[in-house]
Amino acid sequence: MRRFSAPAEVGAPAGHKPGHFVQTERKAHEAWARFCIRKPTASAVLHHLVANMGHQNAVVIPQKLLAQMLGVTDRTIRTAVADLQAENWIQIVRIGKGREAAYVVNDQVAWGQPRDQLRLSVFSATIVADAADQDPLTLEHRELRRIPTLYPGERQLPTGPGEDPPSQPSIPGMEPDLPALIDDDTFALHIYRAPSGLWAGKLLDCGGTEIGCIADCASPEAVRQATTESGIYPDRVEIED
Repeated sequence: MRRFSAPAEVGAPAGHKPGHFVQTERKAHEAWARFCIRKPTASAVLHHLVANMGHQNAVVIPQKLLAQMLGVTDRTIRTAVADLQAENWIQIVRIGKGREAAYVVNDQVAWGQPRDQLRLSVFSATIVADAADQDPLTLEHRELRRIPTLYPGERQLPTGPGEDPPSQPSIPGMEPDLPALIDDDTFALHIYRAPSGLWAGKLLDCGGTEIGCIADCASPEAVRQATTESGIYPDRVEIED
């Protein structure tokens, strides 16, 4: 059973690993330079988004925090974000009905992962939060309750003493299952030949749900290589000719 506790980094400034970098195409870089002259504030916001985005080209950050980082007002940030969206520099994915959103940088402008992995249909984002907005309990380094993690073919087996009276233990063999986590590190890769004649692959979790896909590869080995280069190592590989 895994131990879960509040990460020590909660409330600490976000930082990148040494050597972290992003790439820009020359054509986009020249267009960005012209954009700096026309919309300097929006360009500055874009620089901050690119600097903080993860390898999936996305970052979740409150507009209020962006305003603090740039020393401008919230309204200036809203205008800048609207300019970036209108000119196709970013895509905005809303989170609920508020202003919080994930900002996805156009992969034709900058990318933080190998270029050949942009065909992966996986979405994740770096989250930048202000410690001042957090509940005091969030910033405490307290150990969280344990939730069992189940692997394929496993079932829960209660063990150890129960709570103190008046709690009454369940009848042996009839204990209810606790909420459990399905191990996210278990994947299957189904490789098949697409109608185009090229090879493609589907990433499946341990429940058989499709969580991503890889397309336009020259061979099954190329599909497998693209999968491992993205940091995913399937436990099972199936090839359908």
